[in-house]
Amino acid sequence: MLKFTIFLILLTITSLKANAAGPEYRDFLVERQPMPAGLLLKQDLASTKTDVTLDNNKTRDLTMYHKKTWLDASPILMTNNPKSFTALGVGYMGDQFDSLQTNAISNHYSGVYASLYAISEINPHWYWNAYLSYGLFSEKNVNASANSKKTFSFATLAYKRNSRQVYKLGIMHNSNFGQDVLLPTLGLSYSRGSYVLDALLPSYLSLRKIHTQKLHSIVKAEFSYASYYDHNQKDILAISGIDTGVVVEYNIYPLVWLHIGGSYASEKQLTWLKSDDDFATIKSGYKLDSGINVRF
Repeated sequence: MLKFTIFLILLTITSLKANAAGPEYRDFLVERQPMPAGLLLKQDLASTKTDVTLDNNKTRDLTMYHKKTWLDASPILMTNNPKSFTALGVGYMGDQFDSLQTNAISNHYSGVYASLYAISEINPHWYWNAYLSYGLFSEKNVNASANSKKTFSFATLAYKRNSRQVYKLGIMHNSNFGQDVLLPTLGLSYSRGSYVLDALLPSYLSLRKIHTQKLHSIVKAEFSYASYYDHNQKDILAISGIDTGVVVEYNIYPLVWLHIGGSYASEKQLTWLKSDDDFATIKSGYKLDSGINVRF
């Protein structure tokens, strides 16, 4: 009930602010590319049933059901003019592992974070944007500790050749409880007719089809990465792989879109990062999710 109340408050604030932010993004986007989300809620419709094979016991498969909730909002506008936009945000992420018959992984994991997003024009053809989030995460019945912090950030320099093409070059940093990863990024946004291609490698790739003004469909592939600090193991568990899927979006109200989709999750390896131990494998599977999207 508390999460639902918080969601309604953020939805109201974001919807009120979104009208003021709308036109200012358009100079930075390709034709017909949607505005960035001011509020995004995603919730698994059904648990993902996956089989886990332990590498040290090939004869034993474990079955677990995985649910995920993600709420991200940027309701506080700091600057908003034709050449720049800045917003403060908050977010929540939660993972629930049911029927997991092992002590190696916690059955519940959640956290909250604060974020800052900025985009600014350098000249009519060049602009930059950046994002930073800082969060505190914990397992079930474990309070925040020195090992609970996660940060994620990226910075991108973009060249807009014309109204249909944008090229991006940047860097992405991910710090998972003190385990740092630094990666270069390469991106492209391109529109032609009713299709919009948007990519930022190695993070994601999406192709949007605009059927009507109110109905869109998206085919996407994204690099899925999750990490969890296990206080019992004193180590970081990493789960990574490629997810592909299809999403349908429908505009039910000005600025407000409903979305529903399905995805195929490829086989993923479970690794204890500090001890460099690939101790288990999650087999490939399918999942459904739905949510709401409020765009600036």
